Amino acid sequence: MKTLDDIWTELERDNSQPDGAVYTRYLGQVCDLFVAVDKPANVPGIFLEVPSPAVTPGIRFPVTSGFGVVTVPLKQGPGGRVRIRLQLADNRFRDLFSVMCGDIVRHLDASKDARGCVAAFAARLQEWQRFFGKTGLEGLGEEAQRGLFTELLFLGGYAIPSLGVRKAVEAWTGPLGHNQDFQSGALAVEVKSSISNPSVQIRIANARQLDSTGLENLGLFVALIDARTGGRPDGQSLVAAVGVIRDKLAHDELAASLFEDRLLKVGYVDAHASRYEKTTYSVRAVHHFRITDDFPRIVEQGLPPGVGDVSYSIDLSACLPFSVSAQEMTDLLRDASGQ
Repeated sequence: MKTLDDIWTELERDNSQPDGAVYTRYLGQVCDLFVAVDKPANVPGIFLEVPSPAVTPGIRFPVTSGFGVVTVPLKQGPGGRVRIRLQLADNRFRDLFSVMCGDIVRHLDASKDARGCVAAFAARLQEWQRFFGKTGLEGLGEEAQRGLFTELLFLGGYAIPSLGVRKAVEAWTGPLGHNQDFQSGALAVEVKSSISNPSVQIRIANARQLDSTGLENLGLFVALIDARTGGRPDGQSLVAAVGVIRDKLAHDELAASLFEDRLLKVGYVDAHASRYEKTTYSVRAVHHFRITDDFPRIVEQGLPPGVGDVSYSIDLSACLPFSVSAQEMTDLLRDASGQ
């Protein structure tokens, strides 16, 4: 099956029309979707053609330095149509633009009518606008890469075996900005990694991460990790860790689609893969804890009036009395999901 890049390349090589023409290839959707290249500069893009009423009041199409959106009326009156065109605005974003367009096409596939196509188109553009604002051309920083690697370690090693693929991905709430990285039913689990040595410090970002208010159980998963630039035989890159999860979800299309959405929210796209492959991670040890009232932590209700925006560190040795086994962590996940 041809990719968007394949089609753009074919259109770029086609010189059968005069300069200044827009070369297109019809993809076919609930709404009319086209792949396009502007000549003579060979600017890639995609566009929708929909009935004018499908563009409802309040619909906004965001733009960034990497891409632009133009809405062009094609025909006025009761049978009017509108073209909504997305095209590359900065060639430095070419690889990311390709991934973005593929993501948009994938979401349009699920639309039931032209209005749904327009809404999905706008929603994905807004998601990508957030991505570019957060991550941009460079991709995730070292700490964010390591954090994502550790969350995938928990997703693949604990959540999926305990909850099944779809529930496990749904339970991965860290990308959504929740207080804890995973939540299933009345259980939440915060996931942390540390490369500090010899005294392991666990960094807690705010007073709610280890707050069990409203939960029956709160767990803490800590992975002690070695990170090596240039790779090592016993290590695994972030790209490989993403691939492991994708393989596990290969037979569940909904779970796979949701996983890709969560990756995007975190700031991960395959266009940065060559950068992420330069670092590999080796897991030295993992620890599992169950948070109880005596656990060393700061929680919101314990803060003095006027004090906020709290972050702090916990020495791993102070947590050891609250350790549970991997099996107990798995059982907590299964119990919370009702399995």
